[in-house]
Amino acid sequence: MGDYRLTVLCGGRSLMLVPKSFMGTDPSERVRELCVDVLRSSSEMAEFMYEGVKVTLYSNGGLMFYHLNDPDLAERYADTILYDRV
Repeated sequence: MGDYRLTVLCGGRSLMLVPKSFMGTDPSERVRELCVDVLRSSSEMAEFMYEGVKVTLYSNGGLMFYHLNDPDLAERYADTILYDRV
């Protein structure tokens, strides 16, 4: 996976992607920029819905995708969420 370290969790039902290099972010600020449905947020993490998938963004840039088992799709989502690119 390009710029990310992938961890498969929950028996393959969820994925964690962590960028290999990332400058850090305030998760609550980033999700406000994305205009997504925020479930809860703080300066350390933000939980939100993205394209029908529950996602948690951590301040180190790590992304937890719940009930998503497609690494390629998760990487595309991560690129958009973190870097606003496709």
